[in-house]
Amino acid sequence: MHDLTRRSFVGAVSAAAVGAISAQAFADTGASRLKARPGASKGISKGSADAGLQKLGLRADRDALLYIPESSSKFDKAPLVVSLHGATRNADRGIELLRSLADEHGFLLLAPASEAGTWDAIGLANGDGFIVPGERAGKPPVFISHGTIDNVLPIDQCSRRIVPQLKREGYNVTYREFEGKHTLPPEVAAEAMRWFMDLQA
Repeated sequence: MHDLTRRSFVGAVSAAAVGAISAQAFADTGASRLKARPGASKGISKGSADAGLQKLGLRADRDALLYIPESSSKFDKAPLVVSLHGATRNADRGIELLRSLADEHGFLLLAPASEAGTWDAIGLANGDGFIVPGERAGKPPVFISHGTIDNVLPIDQCSRRIVPQLKREGYNVTYREFEGKHTLPPEVAAEAMRWFMDLQA
């Protein structure tokens, strides 16, 4: 468990939980760089917070969710995965996709909800999806998976163009194509979370 109040956790991950970001906001301001940064905290360490699913109380509608698995108690400071739901979905979907893997690996799972229908442009602009014009920060390792018969974001127009571009620009990209549509197969999700946990080692 973790010595963590809802308030201190919100302060500690405010950069990740700034859920009021929408595609329209990017279009209006031309900015995709998150301005929020973690606030002062008394620390997130083993202690008294209950395991399980918690609402963070950031707003009345489309609140963020935090899932603390029992297995996170094996860490002094558990890794944090921020799961951004797909377009038209909500925070519940962000938890549902990775909850069993959080149980397996022990990472905390934070699922904010976008203010509007989608997130679109917060990835590489905050790297210290989509590739949009604009400033980037850092060169984080990137994991991308894509279904070969995706009818929402066709693979030839998206990942098969984006992945080579990222590699040319010096990003360390792990790329997995799978036979399937616009989805995240359990085996690919499992590989992605093993990849993430290996980065923490």
